[in-house]
Amino acid sequence: RKDGKWRCKSEDGRVVEAEMVIAADGAHSRFAKLVGKIDMEPQHHCAGLRAYYKGVKGLDADNFIELHFIKDFLPGYFWIFPLPNGYANVGVGMRSDKVSAKKVNLKKEMADLIANDPVMKERFADAELVGGVKGFGLPLGSKKRKISGEGFVLVGDAASLIDPFTGEGIGNALYSGLFAADQAERCIAGNDYSEEQMKAYDVAVYARLWEELKLGHRMQRLVNYPWLFNLVVNKAQKNKTLRETISCMFDDLDLRERLKNPLFYFKLLFSK
Repeated sequence: RKDGKWRCKSEDGRVVEAEMVIAADGAHSRFAKLVGKIDMEPQHHCAGLRAYYKGVKGLDADNFIELHFIKDFLPGYFWIFPLPNGYANVGVGMRSDKVSAKKVNLKKEMADLIANDPVMKERFADAELVGGVKGFGLPLGSKKRKISGEGFVLVGDAASLIDPFTGEGIGNALYSGLFAADQAERCIAGNDYSEEQMKAYDVAVYARLWEELKLGHRMQRLVNYPWLFNLVVNKAQKNKTLRETISCMFDDLDLRERLKNPLFYFKLLFSK
């Protein structure tokens, strides 16, 4: 930052001066840490492992993703995301503070699930690991943060906009990119890149995403109650409407709102 502008140096040595930076450098954003002053907070962060496998049995014909909440691995979850040509993205995730508190070795737990869980052992019997197992961290949107400042905005994973329940961030990143473009347009039109001017970006992002992120956080906390998860799943096995409702909750904000209402669970207990 020099004389009211950013000086950005590229890997090939070029230097670009800009009035405004839209920082989209991902979950491990140096800009967010050094300039935005966003620190990693274990209770708002997910630790994860990802691997690619070929030949996993039983992948969904329509390529739906799978999230498995396995009792001995709670409050973490195990996922299988179908990919083209018979490949699958396979991994585990758990909130970072839980990993530390329980002293969880994610790599060992993931290998144990694949090798010994009665269902997964069969599905991975002929599967082949392609490449290595990679670790990563996801800054979760379970807390409101300051995501702008003088001459900059943070977008996507750099702004910690990842859904706390599903770990999905692409949709929220696209929304933040749209709002960042609107903000840049206002700044250019008024030749004003002040911190005060940038606050409109934070307002726009959270007006659109905060309720959804907050609900994702509530759903994340439900994982701490295995009996409740079992109740929902057992009911869903017998009830097609409930199955469809649960599936739609991943991307339907109105349906997610039902999770806040105790009547939802009361009706669930006594439904056939």
